[in-house]
Amino acid sequence: MFGINNTSSCHGVLLTAWSLASIVGGLVFTGVLNHLISHGAHVWEPHIYTANFAWMLGVTVVGFVCCLFVRASIRDRMFPALPNQVLRLRIFGRVFRVLCLRHAPPCEVPPGGRKRLKLMEFEYLSRQQEQAAWEEYLALRAVQHRLMKEPNDC
Repeated sequence: MFGINNTSSCHGVLLTAWSLASIVGGLVFTGVLNHLISHGAHVWEPHIYTANFAWMLGVTVVGFVCCLFVRASIRDRMFPALPNQVLRLRIFGRVFRVLCLRHAPPCEVPPGGRKRLKLMEFEYLSRQQEQAAWEEYLALRAVQHRLMKEPNDC
């Protein structure tokens, strides 16, 4: 995804997205401006530009949220997932996981309350827990690699 081997493709994607944004953004901005002017607004009124700023801000926020889901390092891409894991993010340098519990035990029932099933579990790993899981994963990969290199003794 990233790295010296993929520099040209990353650069191409970046330039394509940039040029597409300039063309589509300009057309949408002009379309919104012309639509508001045709409905009685004047060019000097600030709400015309506020409307355009709102959709540009929305696109920027969506882009920022999408950046949160990009796994940029090898460790983030290869970090082992748990069987019922739905989502994994790195937040402030630590791994945050969301697990879906299919056969969930019921939660504690408050007095006079109803039984509720716990459907999701959230896990914020410490650096030690993450390091232990990563080392376990690397050891497993090393064993798999050794087994693949051994000749078959059939």
